[in-house]
Amino acid sequence: MGLAKKLREVVAANFIEIARVETPPVKEETVPAPEATPAALGTYAEAELDSFLKDIGASPVAETPAGFSDAVSIEPELIAEPVPPTPVLVSLADAVSNEGDVDFARIFEQYEVPATPFSAEQAMNMLQSLPRDLALRTKRVTVNTTLSAIGKVVGATPQDIVGDAIRKKQTLEQYVESLGREVDETSANTQAEIERLQAEIAAHKDALRSLTRKRSAASEVCRSRMDLFDQVTHFFDYDEATLNAPETAAEEETGVPTDEMPAFMREDAVRRMLGINEDFTNENGEFDAMKFAQMYGSDTQESAESESDNSEDTARRPRAKK
Repeated sequence: MGLAKKLREVVAANFIEIARVETPPVKEETVPAPEATPAALGTYAEAELDSFLKDIGASPVAETPAGFSDAVSIEPELIAEPVPPTPVLVSLADAVSNEGDVDFARIFEQYEVPATPFSAEQAMNMLQSLPRDLALRTKRVTVNTTLSAIGKVVGATPQDIVGDAIRKKQTLEQYVESLGREVDETSANTQAEIERLQAEIAAHKDALRSLTRKRSAASEVCRSRMDLFDQVTHFFDYDEATLNAPETAAEEETGVPTDEMPAFMREDAVRRMLGINEDFTNENGEFDAMKFAQMYGSDTQESAESESDNSEDTARRPRAKK
């Protein structure tokens, strides 16, 4: 039976859709390649095709009896389930997972690459499923023979496969360039936003430090002023019972009478409240009018001097005898 005839029967019986098949590694044996002849190539290609169909899970077809028509009845078309539409990429980076896997289908759909009956990926999988030690010429004969048989059913030609591969390569080049521009633009915008947020954070930190300093200063100054207000309050608002109560309690506790005045009644406290910072007493603790006059003006000094002269005249004047 002819090779092309056998391929048509296999395709019609199994509706072959070429898929990637992982083949176990074949031990490489150095066998001298015999001289290839057209007859030998045809027989070898037919044997390789049987092995390839077995690898992809297609059952071989029995020999067709003589006189059987080459026409093969086509099975009714299977109703394909509707495929949900793939969401359009909001960002080109969405086609890449966190693990680094690339969703090529979404990329090709994003760039509107037309679908083909037999894609370049299927041809690539078919080539990868062939034995590694198979001669290149034999691989080409096998693949071309398979495509010539499948092409009559699915409408695929080598030219269509090559065109699909070229379009997808150009699409991936455009995707990589566009992704690079998108990442650069996003990085620049993100860096600018980071700098803006850092400046805002620094401003907030400065404001917090300023508030902390103001709080500390206000607490210290206000407490000092509150102490002064307490002194004024105690100076003008008290009674004898309240004033003498601490002294009596102190005498009862210690047994020693205390003649000291309360702190707000002492001379130094009163001078501070009245804004008098100078000491106008002499060494005996008495009021010194001269010091007061030197501080508050000549009029006061003249009156102080006249008062001093009068006191001296009075001292020198002889006393009248009784």
